[in-house]
Formats: sequence, structure tokens, C-alpha cells
Amino acid sequence: MKKLFFLCLCMAGMASHGLTAQTKVQDTSITKKKTIRAVEEDEGPIMLKFEPDYAAEQLKRRNAILEKRRMIDTMDISEKRKLRLIKELYRDLNSKRVQKALLAETKFEDESDK
Repeated sequence: MKKLFFLCLCMAGMASHGLTAQTKVQDTSITKKKTIRAVEEDEGPIMLKFEPDYAAEQLKRRNAILEKRRMIDTMDISEKRKLRLIKELYRDLNSKRVQKALLAETKFEDESDK
């Protein structure tokens, strides 16, 4: 009987020890998250440390894509080819296929003006 009681007492102790360890880990993870948020609020996002002009570059790229997309939309080509050129434009801003199509359209306009 004493052995059974001692065994139950040991099992209860081990079970409660595991639960207290879990709550301590959660508390430390919560405090870590709070400190990380506080640091980010003070210094700004971590990304800006490594690429401070990232947002400006993305804005320039987006404007360039919109400008070229307007050019592609005004071309007198099939819708399927327009969609392919726009997809290619989003993949690579300076792709050869897009440059070739824009150059061909520009040459065509120059010849019609003469």
C-alpha cells in the first residue's frame, strides 16, 4: 500500500512539474514577442535595416510595369498575345519578348507617320 501511495505521489509530482514547465515557456515566449514588437516600433521593421529603399524600388517597378502595360494594351494585337506579354512583363520587366513587341510597335508607328 505504501508503495502504491508513493508511486501515485511520484506520478502526480511529475505531471504537475510538466505543466508548470509549459506555462513558464509560454510566458517567456509572450514576453519575447512583446520585446520584439517594442524594438520594431522603435527602429521600424527589420527589413528596412537591410534594404532601406525597398519600398521606393517596388514603387518604381510598379510604375514601370503600369506604363509598359498601357503601351501593350494600346497595341493592335490579339488579346491572347497581349495577356502573354503582360505575364512576361510581370516575370521580367526587361524581357526580350516584351522589348521586341514594343520596339516592333514603335517602328510601325514611325513608318505610318511618313
